[in-house]
This record gives sequence, structure tokens and C-alpha cells, in this order.
Amino acid sequence: MIKTIEQLIEDFNTSASVAFAKKYEEYSPQLHSLVGTYPIGYTPATKAVFTHFLKGLQKVNTGPIPAESMPDNYFITIPNDRYGEKVEVQEADFERASGEIANLELYKRQIEGLAVNAKDHPVVMALNMIEAGTSSVYGKCYDGENLFSTAHYYSTSENQSNTITGTGVTKGLIYADLRRAFSALRSFRYPVGGREKKFNNNVQAVILCPSELAGIFEDIRSAEFINGETNTLKGLFAIIDEPMSSDKNWYLIDANNQGNPLCRPVINPLEKKPILKDNFGSESQKLDGTYRWQADYRGGYGYGAWWKIVKTTNA
Repeated sequence: MIKTIEQLIEDFNTSASVAFAKKYEEYSPQLHSLVGTYPIGYTPATKAVFTHFLKGLQKVNTGPIPAESMPDNYFITIPNDRYGEKVEVQEADFERASGEIANLELYKRQIEGLAVNAKDHPVVMALNMIEAGTSSVYGKCYDGENLFSTAHYYSTSENQSNTITGTGVTKGLIYADLRRAFSALRSFRYPVGGREKKFNNNVQAVILCPSELAGIFEDIRSAEFINGETNTLKGLFAIIDEPMSSDKNWYLIDANNQGNPLCRPVINPLEKKPILKDNFGSESQKLDGTYRWQADYRGGYGYGAWWKIVKTTNA
């Protein structure tokens, strides 16, 4: 039976709403596990505090135990901006569908895309932030340095670096640089309780690399031997490849959050679950015969714990 335009629109709206909700629940971007959410609600911007730089126990001879203070550079500011998208379908397009909802499948896919983009947005911002990590365009780390720096805080007399100058992008050279990156990641320390503590003892290693290098890292992950020697990194890392601004730079990331989601490499405001809205019955729909589906969501970005990522730069 051929449906009327009104019936077709009603059925399409029901089908699209179900598809949107299902796609949002099912979809999980690769980088999602690397992005922690900070529960700051929906205020315009919030300073997030990180406590791993506290010095720990203090000796007390007389009087009360002194309170630990939090200097300004132990905070980062996370902006909390509103984003959204919409899909428009003209009444004439429903007429062309000849009463068959299957002829509107393309529009339903576009509405599913709203759910995918809502999930993707925080991780896309995180990727942009990582690539811009030598500048403060997205803010600074908890120690007041940019994400990638040779002067990250350890003590008043010593700094640490999470940047490596690569030797090249062949398999043998990347393997050698990767061993250096692992060594750097596992050596990062911070002071606690009057002594030093390594933060990355149990590394959950993830390589974030441009798509052009994914095959080389896959070879390294699976090979028995590299450069004639036993491959000591076989099976020790996962790989996430993304289109990037450079086809030669890559990153070694510790995805182990130490049991605390705020110890992921980067942080975002609390994720808002988007709701699919429509304009049925509104004055705008009646005036111009345009049906709109819209998803609102919020996104932000902030530098996470600097010791979670080592950048290798190749000329």
C-alpha cells in the first residue's frame, strides 16, 4: 500500500530515531579509550586539578601537620563548548520517495551519522590536541609545560623530556626509535613521600601513527627478528592509525589509566549524550516544508598527564 506523505514522514521519523539511538550505543571510536572525561558538568569552562604532583608525607616535629598546597600550574582549563549538526529533508524529497520508506535510506544514514560524529568529536579534538602538542593552543599540562616538552617537571634540579628525534621511517630505524621511546616512557618519575616513583611501570602501550606507517608497525609487532636480532617488542603494543598532518611523526602512548579514568592521556568534559530533535509541527516546518533532525552535544579538550605520551619526530 502506498502511504501518504504524512504517514511516510511519521514512519521515517520513527525509523530514523531508532537508528540514531542504536548507532550511538554501538559505535566506539578507536581513540575513545585514550580520552578520559572530567565530571565538570556543562559550565563554560572549568579548571581541572591533578593531584599526582603532591609531595606526599611530611615530617612533623611540633605543631599541626601542614596542609599540602596546590600551585596554579597543577591545574588545566577545559573549555566546554556546544556543538551540533542537523540534517534537512525537503517535503518534495518525501514526495519523490513514492510512499516507500526504503527510498529514504540515504537520509537515515545521514541521521545515523549525527550519532557517529557526536561520539567522534571528543577523540577528533584529542587527536588535534596531540598533533599540536608542541604549542599551547589547547592549553598547557599540569606542570605548566606544553604537552611535548624537554623540560617536564620532576624536581627543582632535574627535568624530563617526552620528545625524541627519529632516525627514519624504515622498519629497522623505527624499531630502534621505538625501543628508545619505550625506555623514555618507562623512565618518567614524580616525587611522592620524599622519594621518586615511576609512573609507567605497567605500560599498556598503544602506537598512534599516520596511516602510511601502520604497515611498518604491524610488521614490527609480529616479526620474530628485526635487524638480525630477536624482536624484544613483539606483541607489546596495539596500533591505532589515523590520517594525520604528518606522514612521518608517530606517538607511543601509555593507555593504562592506573585504575583512574582521569589518568588517561587526554581529558575532556563529561560527555553529553545527544538527543535527536525534530521540528515537526513547528512554524518553520509549516512555512517552508523543510523537515530537520538535529543532534546537540558538547565537547572540550585539555592536556592530560604529560608522561603518558612520547612523540617521535622525523624530518
